[in-house]
Amino acid sequence: MADLVVSHWDRFQWMESILADAGLTPTQKNILIRLALHQNMKTGRLDPPVTGLAAGTATKDRAVQLALAKAERDGLIDREIGGGRDRSSYRLRLKSRRIEGENISEPLHGETPLHGETPVHGETPVQ
Repeated sequence: MADLVVSHWDRFQWMESILADAGLTPTQKNILIRLALHQNMKTGRLDPPVTGLAAGTATKDRAVQLALAKAERDGLIDREIGGGRDRSSYRLRLKSRRIEGENISEPLHGETPLHGETPVHGETPVQ
């Protein structure tokens, strides 16, 4: 099961999983990390041009296209191909990790944990 990346923590986890993925080349990892950094965390919008990703990773447009196609096949992203002048839009897919049927999520630094969550950096748990 995969969930959409909707928070800074989700994006961090997604990027961490990309870096640890032995099935991706270093160039593909670099391109996908650059893609994630383009995500507008307020709106969720993620539609950088291929040329921008190529310039931001010092690669060719074709390397970006191949990396995005592989990521889509591997279930790491969803992609809506734009036509003409329209850019393609992307959604990052986070594969859920489950322990005893529960999703693992952690609050961002400085956020208050929800009831029952483990406190971060010595914070007092919410009762």
